[in-house]
Amino acid sequence: MATASLTELLSRYPARIWTGRQSKAPAAPLSTRYPELDAALAGGWPAATLVEILSAGPGLGQCSLLLPALAACTRDAQRIAWLPEGPAPYAPALLQAGMELRHLLVTAVADGHERLWAAEQCLRSGACAAVVIAAPQALGDTLLRRLKLAAAAGGAIAFLLRPESAARRPSPAALRIRVQGEPDSTRRCVSILKYGAHPPRTLCLDLAAHGC
Repeated sequence: MATASLTELLSRYPARIWTGRQSKAPAAPLSTRYPELDAALAGGWPAATLVEILSAGPGLGQCSLLLPALAACTRDAQRIAWLPEGPAPYAPALLQAGMELRHLLVTAVADGHERLWAAEQCLRSGACAAVVIAAPQALGDTLLRRLKLAAAAGGAIAFLLRPESAARRPSPAALRIRVQGEPDSTRRCVSILKYGAHPPRTLCLDLAAHGC
């Protein structure tokens, strides 16, 4: 009996044989709602991956930078999970930013390792568009890669809030941004430290002026 060639098999059973060319189209980025930042990031926050937001401390714009995009997600009935280090996000401020609170899950976990575990479950669940995680402690490469893989598996964006000192260590995050400014001002310097092959750059944004 003649043996069918590889080409014949591929043509005979196209739906049953994976040829290495089948892949999902990359998801569209999530608009930051800041036109200048969207332009610098080729459309917005990269989808289904790990994004690090670094700052010198609370009140310097880490969360404010994310609120317009997160609020837009909740208005589209997409769920957001938020795992803060300390007190829960201030509900009136979230409402003022346009957040639909019924689509927001806030989980208070005091232990840092438990918080990261819970974040990984939220990311992998496929139920969240984004997960915001406070991580003041130093994190190893293995934990960061787990969060990145979980984000890819669940199709969510993992927004990791870290101290500015973390910039001194390498990270597998697809995007690293540092936010600097004064607590009594809405203007912030947003430095894109790492984003693919794009060179580092710094933008000045007014966090009070956005496209919510």
